[in-house]
Amino acid sequence: MKQYGYTPETAVEPIAVANAMLDLCTQGRYPGGACLEVSLGGTRQLGTWNIPEPASAGTTVAKEVIDNMLGPVKKIMDGERGAERSSKL
Repeated sequence: MKQYGYTPETAVEPIAVANAMLDLCTQGRYPGGACLEVSLGGTRQLGTWNIPEPASAGTTVAKEVIDNMLGPVKKIMDGERGAERSSKL
């Protein structure tokens, strides 16, 4: 988690996602094709159109996290293509 800038306070635990998936499949509360969003703020069923953006904790990704994830890839691309070309991406 450190590599990507997440901390336990800002990441959804895998067990929370697994429990939501199990609930989705076994409880009969959701229609077929339902899509759930799991966040630190809880779980919500997403509609089909005009879905409001997530607003609860843990639903945004900080620039630092994106940079940490893409940095190694960009470094390799810089070396393979030349820094000038990849800096335009």
